[in-house]
Amino acid sequence: MLEKNKAVPKAVTAVIRFHDIIIINWFTAKAASLLNHYKVADNFINLKRIINYHMNYSLLHTLATKHRKTLGYIIKNFGLNPTVYLKKKNELKVVAQY
Repeated sequence: MLEKNKAVPKAVTAVIRFHDIIIINWFTAKAASLLNHYKVADNFINLKRIINYHMNYSLLHTLATKHRKTLGYIIKNFGLNPTVYLKKKNELKVVAQY
């Protein structure tokens, strides 16, 4: 999810065709998998920060590409940590959250 030879997050075009909830859950699972793999590292706290940053912004770029909007628009509507809510009888229920 990084550009070649650069440390810049980019969109994952393979998951664009799926619903936003599935995309958010996919990125959450991938981040958890990477963190689980590196949990024995001496600098786990630093790795966690780096992995969460890159996965989060890769998710935001993926949603922006899917909806053909800017990154700022996606952050404004989904939040910095993308969350999808379901409104049911005047209460909001979290359906997916990174």
